[in-house]
Amino acid sequence: MFYTSLYARIYEGGQNLKKTLRRIFKYPEAYVYGGLFVVFLIGLSWQAYFIKQNLLGDLVILHYNVDFGVDLMATKGYLTLYPLAFLLVFLINFLIVWLFNRSQNLRKYLNYLLATALLVAIFISLALLSIYLINFR
Repeated sequence: MFYTSLYARIYEGGQNLKKTLRRIFKYPEAYVYGGLFVVFLIGLSWQAYFIKQNLLGDLVILHYNVDFGVDLMATKGYLTLYPLAFLLVFLINFLIVWLFNRSQNLRKYLNYLLATALLVAIFISLALLSIYLINFR
């Protein structure tokens, strides 16, 4: 008895998710943000992989201060957190858009939140660029 109720709730949740995604993706901006998300995620992953492959040692310098020199160092594996941070920000913002799916201002929320996530991707890309310049120039 419990299992049928559980399966019914899972099926109902799937149907509600389909309706919500149809409502969100009826706007052309959602496709643009989705495509830019994929492009930025691939670009950030490539930047992190490129830095990771070209390092000679196991440590990477993450921050350099003019007054004190190297402030922050970590292992190579830490570089994979940058693309994952962007993925997390994008998913959280998409979840917030999903929660506002019945709002009259869905298009406005979609533009604000997903554009903010892409702005975060630009800043993460600049951070990886500075890590590259600190370590290789």
